[in-house]
Amino acid sequence: MKLPLYTRKEPLLLPYFPQRFYLALRDRGFDDTQIFAGMDFGSDELQDQAYRLTIEQHEQFILRMLDLTEDPHFALRLVDTLDTSTTNLPMLTAAHSGRVGNALHVIARYSKIITRVYTVSMRDDVDLPGLELAVHVEHDRVTYFAVSSLALFLNRFFQDVLNGDNLVRCMKLAINEPDDFYSVRALFPFDVVFSQSQCAIDLHSHYLDFPVRQADAQTVALLTNMAEQQLSEAEAETSLLGAVKLLLLDQLAAPPKLDDAAHMLNLSPRSLRRKLAESGTTYQGILDSVRLTLAKRLLRETDTPFASIAYELGFNNPSDFGRAFKKWSGQPPSMYRRGN
Repeated sequence: MKLPLYTRKEPLLLPYFPQRFYLALRDRGFDDTQIFAGMDFGSDELQDQAYRLTIEQHEQFILRMLDLTEDPHFALRLVDTLDTSTTNLPMLTAAHSGRVGNALHVIARYSKIITRVYTVSMRDDVDLPGLELAVHVEHDRVTYFAVSSLALFLNRFFQDVLNGDNLVRCMKLAINEPDDFYSVRALFPFDVVFSQSQCAIDLHSHYLDFPVRQADAQTVALLTNMAEQQLSEAEAETSLLGAVKLLLLDQLAAPPKLDDAAHMLNLSPRSLRRKLAESGTTYQGILDSVRLTLAKRLLRETDTPFASIAYELGFNNPSDFGRAFKKWSGQPPSMYRRGN
């Protein structure tokens, strides 16, 4: 694989995918005012190697990109602009891991560093190996974009090793097929199927033992140690966010104030605010996200009246719930339930 050996002076482009999204929009003539309108982060954060977008921020950013380009299949165009020779730390670690199968295990392990849109696990099936994706976003457009981006990127990342052949056998998505997918189907160099039980990327098993590159043990140890440190930081942030979400889900009908939640988590209110801010979110932001996730499920999967949903989510009346849901999703609850 045509990747340089890592040196301490070599820049690490973190966070890689959001930064590439930003550069792709700039290349298309959009300025920062258009790109970051209404968002609580900007280009400075994307250039900060220590900054990681929350799931909500990442989803919001992808939706903005799709809206600005007016192209639901932008992943096809974007991947062609990604430079696989200078990528982020997990991919550099993968490129030095010895063989394709090892590299895929590395990518799965460090997926939390790459993005928070999904969590990746390796499926070690002799006949049908692959990557299984637990997607953490709500919008089907974002799921389609994110899974397509990963599948296309991985396929391209390993093509030099495989002499131009495709590593990806099939991309599976747990969403309905987009209305105009027929217009781009031929551009995907592998099978694509929709309406599956889980998002996954199936791989050709006979390529897993192909060598990736030779690397000395010291380089591999250095990259792995750095990746493990970043993973620990990412998991610590995720652990706190998960604890806050579980707390809110347990008491959603009467959600606690931030001060009370901090006490329940054995933190001071100041510490909780600071830790959430470092993770790029707020207590109210997490509450809104939990409410939106549950509201969508109740609206689409049940016949529960709007008033009952409102009270279950901790709103004082249905009107407040209706206004909040429209703000979050862009449409009123009645329209969302009809599937419009």
